[in-house]
Amino acid sequence: MQGLRKPEDEKFENFVRLIQEEAAKKDAIFFVDCEEGHEKLLGDLDMSDLSGWLIPKGSESEFEPKWKKASLIDDLPRKWDGFYRFAEWTEDSEGQIAIEFVDYRGWMSE
Repeated sequence: MQGLRKPEDEKFENFVRLIQEEAAKKDAIFFVDCEEGHEKLLGDLDMSDLSGWLIPKGSESEFEPKWKKASLIDDLPRKWDGFYRFAEWTEDSEGQIAIEFVDYRGWMSE
């Protein structure tokens, strides 16, 4: 699945599909770095806040091979730092899941 380095559990991939649907609304693809906590199993979804890169469509062919080779965030060229986001999920009172991409600029060392 695009945005994941390797195949994952079906329930986690279902959740990543929700994230990719939200990314597509921004004409982008989300490439996962790691899980950030806030875990919950809900039906066919294994959810967690995720960190990664929200890459504009058209740039993924340049980014993806570098991302697949990188074992650490520091292995990627600095030019991609500005695309780093946290994909955070929320659940409303009716059980609807929403995904928000949050930019925590400055958390990475300059």
